[in-house]
Amino acid sequence: MKSLLIRIAKVLLKLALDETLRRGLPKIYAELDAEMPQALASGAPPKMIENQIVHAIAKASGGKVSPGAVELVTMLYDPIKAAIRNK
Repeated sequence: MKSLLIRIAKVLLKLALDETLRRGLPKIYAELDAEMPQALASGAPPKMIENQIVHAIAKASGGKVSPGAVELVTMLYDPIKAAIRNK
């Protein structure tokens, strides 16, 4: 039951994304996959992590980044999957 609720939550989060952000997710994830595992492993401060997320969103969307966009990407991004892919 819990895994079903998590899957539903992810679908709802993706529905909350605007079209530009939704289309940019693959680019955002690719950039974060390249940077995030190392940043997390080295104990980067939260502000640095947030700045990496903001930069990735801005680069992919070509515009200003709202706090809501940062929050949605943060909830959707999975650093564990990135670490597995980067092995």
